[in-house]
Amino acid sequence: MSYITELIQQFGLIIVFVNVFLEQLGLPIPAYPTLVIAGALISPEQHSFPVMLITVVLAAVMADTFWYFAGRKYGNKVMSILCKVSLSPDTCVSHSQSLFLKFGPPALLICKFVPGFASISSAIAGEFVS
Repeated sequence: MSYITELIQQFGLIIVFVNVFLEQLGLPIPAYPTLVIAGALISPEQHSFPVMLITVVLAAVMADTFWYFAGRKYGNKVMSILCKVSLSPDTCVSHSQSLFLKFGPPALLICKFVPGFASISSAIAGEFVS
């Protein structure tokens, strides 16, 4: 943990942005420890809470936008790539698509907070929402 603290103190918001962005793209990099440490380091001298919040939201929105447009352009191909890393890749695509079709766009609110489903839900939204 001290290594992450030193990185955030040295590079600041860049580390937080990159960590959240890569995690939202689907890489198995946890963003929560970085966010907790960055939150503990908020001070008027270094980083303010609004700037930190804008940085994190911007990183998440950029990653979601990438998956949305990838899903919109490539559809099922993107889903199959994303599901290759899941535990059951055979049923991942059909199960994810049927859940989205059943609940529609409100499913995106729930999927965003389920680890591993953030990128899948954005790609599905790009595929089905016009």
